[in-house]
Amino acid sequence: MAVQSNNHVPRPAVKPFIQIVAAHPTSGYPNQSLPITLTEAIRALNAIHGRPGGARSPALREWYLSQAAAPILTTIFDAMRRDIGSIRLDDATEPFAAALRDMAQRYDTAIVAPRRLIGLHEPRAIDVPFVRQDYLLESGAVRTLHDVYGRFPGRCQTDPGRRTPDVFGTA
Repeated sequence: MAVQSNNHVPRPAVKPFIQIVAAHPTSGYPNQSLPITLTEAIRALNAIHGRPGGARSPALREWYLSQAAAPILTTIFDAMRRDIGSIRLDDATEPFAAALRDMAQRYDTAIVAPRRLIGLHEPRAIDVPFVRQDYLLESGAVRTLHDVYGRFPGRCQTDPGRRTPDVFGTA
């Protein structure tokens, strides 16, 4: 028999996720992230939103992913693809190795078979791609991001008479 709780937590909408999977089929696999260009676009829009005091929430991301805004950013995505870098994460280097040793020591008696004699797992190294922010120097990139943000229904309204630099350093 299922137990009902008075602490009902609303479930997120399914439609945006379905649209993400339809647009990016690999996003539906377990532990698969969005493409790095989408992640960077959402990060940039969140930075614009946060500058004048926008609340931290998934609202902007959910709105963006449910919209057909991606074609607007095609030229920015092209610039992002030209500015992809990577960072190597290696379990055998500090501070990763120290954290893994500490976890292995703390939870040694709780680790079930099959287990390694030393450590929690075989150390590995991975190159994680990211978008360098050089793409923001492309002509019109910042303006395009602001235009897309301007369509967000939950955007922060700022005093037009107040002149402050935006998140990308332009006034």
